[in-house]
Amino acid sequence: MRFLTLTLLAVLCAAIAPAEVFETTPTDQIERGRYLANYASMCVQCHSPHDRTGDLIEGQHFTGNAIPFASPFPDGPVKWAPRAPALIRLPGWSEEDFVYLLMNGKRPNGSRPMGPMPQFRLSRADASAIAAYLKSL
Repeated sequence: MRFLTLTLLAVLCAAIAPAEVFETTPTDQIERGRYLANYASMCVQCHSPHDRTGDLIEGQHFTGNAIPFASPFPDGPVKWAPRAPALIRLPGWSEEDFVYLLMNGKRPNGSRPMGPMPQFRLSRADASAIAAYLKSL
């Protein structure tokens, strides 16, 4: 009986103990956004110019770029944009509208970006991190 009482007491103490809270700093959020935009979702690949060998041109990340390939369905219902727009400091976007786009795959007015932009469905935390990173450039 004593063992059962001690076990229940230990479980109760663990359940009511305050959880450790990790606060995210703006620097942490920007660093996460840098990782997501450059490596996970690979935004940098379409929104940045490349040299003749296909490598990204240093110092020109997120400055916009011509789409280097054609739609596999040129007569299809989805039209492709000729260029991926510049994203440095999110020109023409509020941070919240850009977060909405990354969370919902469409703009707040309901329109969708032209292909080949994927219709992302990111979490608010990830979308906000990418927006914070791009705003910081």
